[in-house]
Amino acid sequence: MKTVYFVRHGESEANVDQIIAGGEFESPLTARGKAQAKTAGKSLKDKKIDVIVSSPMERTRDTAEFIALEIGYDPEKIIIDEDFIEVHNGYYSGKSYALRDQHIREGKLVRDIEHPDDVHKRVKRGLNRLGKLNGNSIVLVSHGATGRMVRAIAEDIPHHDFMSHERIGNTEIYKFTLE
Repeated sequence: MKTVYFVRHGESEANVDQIIAGGEFESPLTARGKAQAKTAGKSLKDKKIDVIVSSPMERTRDTAEFIALEIGYDPEKIIIDEDFIEVHNGYYSGKSYALRDQHIREGKLVRDIEHPDDVHKRVKRGLNRLGKLNGNSIVLVSHGATGRMVRAIAEDIPHHDFMSHERIGNTEIYKFTLE
């Protein structure tokens, strides 16, 4: 059995600006986000982490590196896994939540967002790879929406409405096990 510590990336500029930063939109960490990542690392220091895995996006890679430095893990050994990238938000990536919400109210929502079944399939594939890694204690650094899907899979709850599942805050740690 493996223990996974899912960590959502630190606060990004898009978080502050209320911009949808999907898998198509890079947004660097703020100074607060960097401090949050260091604090998460301190929280994980006594967990005997064997492996760190990260989404390929800048905000997650940077968060993973801050965690690695705090726990004494070589940042060069961080595994980048495309399956843990943020949900693709198509037209809305880089646009405001207010615009998306207005489109929802007006019935004009652009429906090119990654389908829940596709998100489920890729996250499940990524989790299966985690289960095959050497080591029993893994840090997985990813994103908010992807984290909701991780939780849906880990808790075996329906994934079709995964965005309505409990939110994972910036650098919040969600612990679960893989068989």
